[in-house]
Amino acid sequence: PQAPSMLPEALSASAYRSLLACPYQFYAQYMLGVKAPHSLEEGVEKRDFGSWLHQILFEFHTQAQQSAPENRAALLLQISENYFAPILQASPQALGFSVRWRNVLDAYIAWDAEHRVQGWEFSEGEIERQVTLPLVHGNLRLHGRIDRIDRHPEHGVAVLDYKANALSKLNKKIQDREDIQLAFYALLSQAQAAEFVALEPERAKIGGASLHEVAQA
Repeated sequence: PQAPSMLPEALSASAYRSLLACPYQFYAQYMLGVKAPHSLEEGVEKRDFGSWLHQILFEFHTQAQQSAPENRAALLLQISENYFAPILQASPQALGFSVRWRNVLDAYIAWDAEHRVQGWEFSEGEIERQVTLPLVHGNLRLHGRIDRIDRHPEHGVAVLDYKANALSKLNKKIQDREDIQLAFYALLSQAQAAEFVALEPERAKIGGASLHEVAQA
């Protein structure tokens, strides 16, 4: 009977995903506040790798705005090496992730060049956004941290989300409507386009998995 008074005032994309996946899980975690205890983990994991790539690419695109196109590959390599240097010194087991990222650099630069030829330009990244929705029993605030926002002179705003996955896997996720993250972030950014950027090469190439009918989604 007390559940209505325990409704959260704000939701993240992960909280909304939890609600869709299992309402009881959502009730326990986001209404009752039941959390699994944090355990100490040794070494580095894929989520650490993803976090590192976000920071590297944010720094790269911020600096690349003042860099000539022919210097972008060297700039990305330098930023990557500088970023991984202290990580490798502290955690040598991160070497595999470092090599894995090194093997993506050329493919990323090629994708970035094609993306810019299409007219898209990096606008901002690693930014907090929120929007308030009026509901019957009060307002609900949606919030999240967006990896990247691009702009196009004709097509408006696009929200991009980096994923350390292959393009085929991300396209399937969109086709199967498994994930609400892109639609959620598009709403936060009032974006006309949204896509996952695959950071796992297939046939030495990476690409973007676009969400179709963004407004409807």
